[in-house]
Amino acid sequence: MGESPESQQNGKVGTLGDLLYADKSKTPIAEKEWVALVHAIAAGEQAALRGLYQRTHRLVFTSILRITGNRETAEELTLDVFHDVWRRASAYDPADGTVVGEVTSGAPSPTLGKPLAIAYVDAAYATPGTEGVAVDIRGSHEPYEVVALPFYKRQK
Repeated sequence: MGESPESQQNGKVGTLGDLLYADKSKTPIAEKEWVALVHAIAAGEQAALRGLYQRTHRLVFTSILRITGNRETAEELTLDVFHDVWRRASAYDPADGTVVGEVTSGAPSPTLGKPLAIAYVDAAYATPGTEGVAVDIRGSHEPYEVVALPFYKRQK
């Protein structure tokens, strides 16, 4: 998978693929291995959660940091995401999408008191302030507002 033009120009990660496959020397993990980890987590295997965390926490943290603009908040929310993975692993259905997509797509956030989601929207709906964008959260369609990054400022 090649780098995006943006990431080539400024040296920053431009896409999820750029981040996931930044180290070209490593072989990508097969989806069946990701699914096996989630099934082991659902069976209560803490080592499986540790394995998933070790393989994906940088991706989750980086995505959240780009959204919040605050390292401490990103750390807290990253832990929220993996706590949610632990609680919901038994409900995971591979037909709903990839494991990495599920882990990075969103989760309830006790820190913020509401769900946190990362999404790409059609350019026609991407203007901050656009309301009523329907988001599918675990099968429930909810209206959301498009906001500019970072959307959260930590209270001091």
